[in-house]
Amino acid sequence: MLQLILSHRNIDFDGLAAMVAAKKLFPKGKMVLSGKAGPAVAEFLSLYKDSLPILFAHQVEKQQLDRVVIVDTNTPERLGEMEWALDSAREVLVYDHHPSQKDGIKAYRLKQEQMGAVTTLLVEELATQGQSISAFEATIFALGIYQDTGAMTHPGTTPRDVRAVALLLDKGANLSVVSRFMEQHLDEAQQGLLNSMLSNITEVSINGILILVSKVKVEDYIGGLAYLTAKLLEITGVNSFISLVKMGKRVHLVGRTSLDCVPMHTIMAGFGGGGHPKAAAATVKNGDPATINQQLIELLQQNVRPLVTAAGIMSYPVKVLAPDTTIKEAGRMMLRYGHSGLPIREDAKLVGMVSRRDVDKALHHGLGHAPVKGFMSRQVKVISPDTPLPEIQRLMVRYDVGRLPVMAGEKIVGIISRSDILRTMHGDGYAHPFNTLYQDRCDWQTMPDILDLLGEQLEGEQLKLLAGIGRLADENNWGAYLVGGFVRDLLLGVPNLDLDIVVVGSAPKLAEKLSAEFGGNVRVHEKFNTATVHLPSDIKVDFATARKEFYEYPAALPTIEETNLREDLYRRDFTVNALAICLNRDEFGLLIDFFCGYSDLEEQRIRLLHNLSFIEDPTRILRAVRFEQRYQFQLEPQTAHVLSNAVAEEALKNISPDRVWNELKLIFAENDPVKSLRRLAELGIWPQIIPGLEWKNSIQESLNKVIPVITAVADITGVSLERWLVFLTVILRETDETSAVAWLDQLSITKEQRSSLKRCLEEDSAAMLQDLETPGPGELHKLLKDCSPLGMALILLFIKGQVEQNVYQYFRLRTRLPQLLKMDGKVLGKMGIEPGPVYGKVLFALEAAVLEGKVETVQDQQRFVRNWLESKGVL
Repeated sequence: MLQLILSHRNIDFDGLAAMVAAKKLFPKGKMVLSGKAGPAVAEFLSLYKDSLPILFAHQVEKQQLDRVVIVDTNTPERLGEMEWALDSAREVLVYDHHPSQKDGIKAYRLKQEQMGAVTTLLVEELATQGQSISAFEATIFALGIYQDTGAMTHPGTTPRDVRAVALLLDKGANLSVVSRFMEQHLDEAQQGLLNSMLSNITEVSINGILILVSKVKVEDYIGGLAYLTAKLLEITGVNSFISLVKMGKRVHLVGRTSLDCVPMHTIMAGFGGGGHPKAAAATVKNGDPATINQQLIELLQQNVRPLVTAAGIMSYPVKVLAPDTTIKEAGRMMLRYGHSGLPIREDAKLVGMVSRRDVDKALHHGLGHAPVKGFMSRQVKVISPDTPLPEIQRLMVRYDVGRLPVMAGEKIVGIISRSDILRTMHGDGYAHPFNTLYQDRCDWQTMPDILDLLGEQLEGEQLKLLAGIGRLADENNWGAYLVGGFVRDLLLGVPNLDLDIVVVGSAPKLAEKLSAEFGGNVRVHEKFNTATVHLPSDIKVDFATARKEFYEYPAALPTIEETNLREDLYRRDFTVNALAICLNRDEFGLLIDFFCGYSDLEEQRIRLLHNLSFIEDPTRILRAVRFEQRYQFQLEPQTAHVLSNAVAEEALKNISPDRVWNELKLIFAENDPVKSLRRLAELGIWPQIIPGLEWKNSIQESLNKVIPVITAVADITGVSLERWLVFLTVILRETDETSAVAWLDQLSITKEQRSSLKRCLEEDSAAMLQDLETPGPGELHKLLKDCSPLGMALILLFIKGQVEQNVYQYFRLRTRLPQLLKMDGKVLGKMGIEPGPVYGKVLFALEAAVLEGKVETVQDQQRFVRNWLESKGVL
């Protein structure tokens, strides 16, 4: 049966190239044009018709088809004269790179991925199958990719398109041929249509965005309307242009835009068309241009979003300097808040701007004492809150400025930096290392005096140690900074002697120098460029070279490379943990707060540094809960939203149980871990941590008793149980034994701990005891003689009522047995009893009698033993 390979009418080079590639994948298929080709494609086919066996629609009879392969469209109407093939084919395959749509072709197999060109998709499949590609084929494929990606300049271009072209160049693609057909020359009809379109332009303004619409009517079909529309977009200099041209009985619409807020593919979908967000088209049969134009205006009004203005992206309040501020202080402000420039204000008026570049130069020349007014730019470019984004971009480029103050009258109401522009344009895809900064919310004047806090919380020798680290760093022109939990807890007034030092230089070498001067042992981890020093005073200091991290995929362990302090802090989990204190002599005690962690501490909130944080390292979800509950903080709304999304995506399932376990142990070590454990349940996190676990109220009740029970067991036995062991056992009892054991086998715990946990999961002594009404010590001894401290804890956790009191009493009595028991194996030997299993049996019976209070003196115990042995026929 016949097989066909089709593309859309008015085929372009991407559609043609994709058909040729599909022919290689399906050799029995016949390539058929669904309608007329554009002038450039028609010229190409005319030149290479002997090399391209391609049919026209009128040459194919309507008949039953075995297979139809469709490329570069998923819209039935765009198949033109060949639309009948959809109903006649036993099997329909579609390859497309446009966004999905509701009324797409019902395909047996649909391969639809958004990228620059559909040819890329087929070239990848050819490469996967190991098919050879001739130089001629490579040239056609390259032409298709180059045209649809605008020579790799269109926004929809992907790395896959680039890699495909690289492969084709290796196969001999001829770029001179590609260049020739990319450069379209207008024929007389096209030139006339272009002039007519220029003369019939109307302006449409929606949400402050100007869109030009050209309405024209011509008698016959003229190809190349997409090219003409792109040309008019360039000629008019606007951001959005739509062509509405009636040719014969059809109305053709083509839209082009450079704005994200004008979704051309959505607008054209209203006419049964489609395409990309910034380039789309549609065709309406027997349509009335006036009616279609009115429908177009309505679709624009429904779908065009307001243009981003300065008010929507500016940072505020604005940090400003007085004209007499010294260069050194200006530099400190810029370092602290991460600004590349600051406005100068005098008597409530903006009088200038000073850039980081100028401050650095002045400092280099020893002018740190000089006032900034001598170095500021007085001709400052400013904008208003309603200045649109394109105008902001134009001003920055034209005047080469990195920051623009936003003015309402003479008042500075905000400021916009290049980073703000790039974040707005590219969102989370913008590869800026600090794409979620909060420094403009910080008030540097409220910063605490770190030297006073250090003096209050540290002893003299500890302060001397920090100063020594700074001095040793200075001697080598390195930067040394206290970071992380110590700084956070210092500001909160919480004792913490975990000293973590970030070194902008060599952490191992600084650690070795510290050990040589202050004594102690140093351990270097060369692979990670870190080191640890254990000092004679029992203080441990961890050193790490400033580094940044890259995650190759979600939940991966990071790839590390050296960097500056700011990027090192940015890699951390939350803003409250991204604070640093300088230890270098000239700035000893300076609090460095790039991301407003101090404000977040004051306002008691946990805030992520960037929105992909939970995806890159899902263990931060558990850390967020731990810090939230420890300090009684709140998750900042955006952080809570991102956390919720990460939980919904089941991000924690992507990491090993052992990494989760390390975070759980830290939660179990908290002063009140139950709050965090309950919070994990509220957020729906437990099933991702331990498969099969269903959180119940009974878990909560048992967990609340864990710490008191551990204390009781320690009081009774003198054994201090590890808290995590008890908490984990309580939790694992609420899942099925098989899942619990499988999970345990993946943890880095000792064999003894694993064996003890498994034994506790297999046994349920508490349930067995609960069935007893009022068991006495002797009866309990038969059941609990060999009960371990962990087993004792679990029993006390899960039994209730009178039985609980009896068990408590039994365990306390059991600890006194060594003092109460007057008989042992030696005494039995003197009584003439041969050693053997009977020893254990009679002594066990004696222990039960002693616990019951039936025998007390030596004589009583001897009499009991003799009677017991006689009853068993031993004596």
